[in-house]
Parts: sequence; C-alpha cells; structure tokens
Amino acid sequence: MGIWFRWATPLMLAAVPIAAQAQVPTARTERPQPPAMVPTGAPLQLDCKRSLDEIEADLGKSLENPSPWLSAANDVNRYFEQVADWHAQRMIDAGVWTQKRKAEFAASLFSHPDLKDGWSFYMKSMGDVMTHLTAIMKGYETGDQLGACNAYNAMFAEMEGVPQRTMAFTEAVARIYAAEAERLGVSLD
Repeated sequence: MGIWFRWATPLMLAAVPIAAQAQVPTARTERPQPPAMVPTGAPLQLDCKRSLDEIEADLGKSLENPSPWLSAANDVNRYFEQVADWHAQRMIDAGVWTQKRKAEFAASLFSHPDLKDGWSFYMKSMGDVMTHLTAIMKGYETGDQLGACNAYNAMFAEMEGVPQRTMAFTEAVARIYAAEAERLGVSLD
C-alpha cells in the first residue's frame, strides 16, 4: 500500500465508525468532550511541479508528524467513536443493555431517518475517494506524475467539510442515543 492509501484512510473511516465500534467494550465513565478545534478547508494542496517521490516523501512526513488539520480531524473522528461508546456504556452499566443490544442499536443507526443525509454524504465521499485513489494508482502505474498529483489534490479537496459534517452527525447520533436512554429511564448525568 502506498502513502496515498494511508492519507485516504481518515476520510474512509469516517463513514463506518458506529459499526466498527459496536462490539468494543469501553470503560469510559466521563462524558466525552468535543474536540477543541474542528478543522476547516482542505488538509493539503500539493505543488504538482514536484516529482512524485518528493510529494510522497512530504506526505509520509505529514503522517509521521500530523499537521494541525489532520490532528484535529483525527480528534473529531475519535470524539464520534467516544460519544457512541459512552452512551452505550451508560445503558450497559445501568443493566438495560447487553453487548448484543449495543451492536443491534448501532446497526439500526444505518437506517435511522435522522441520519439519512449523513450516511449519504459519507457513502458519496467514500466513492469519490476511491475514484481519486484509482486515479492516483493509475498515475503511478503509467508514470503520469501530473495526473497522480492532481488526483491527490482532488482527494484532499474531498476532505474539506468532512470534519464539520462528522461533528453534526455526531450530535445527531448523540440525540438518538439520549432519546433511547430517556425511553429506558437511564440518566446521562
């Protein structure tokens, strides 16, 4: 796998955190706090006059020492996972949910009407990223450095707005979990 795949991973993972976290028990007892910063804009804009080797070296460095944008985007994704886990764990601790019910509830979120737009956005974004990754790979295979670089930039442009959408999605998920907790008589305080 190339550096291009490692850079696309944060965007692709944003689409499926609920299902991925559904089976993971957690010991978190404090309510998760939102990240201090939600990044705006695109994470990078590459100079396509440079060679792919130089670009890839810079991308590798940016993963080893994440930029403020990438660090903040990772914090947003982590917060999303923590919110879902925290709510579920509160209901497990109250004895009204099991790990099985946690997984069932998480799976039900894929069809929840309040999350339809969010899921559509993430699925479209994943498809777009895959298209860009294909173009990046083709550029590497054919030696089309400009094409690969332009595909990188298009992929990074796709990441613009994802952290804000993830925060809004997280808030909607929290409301759904809170409504379920209220229905079951579980205090979230």
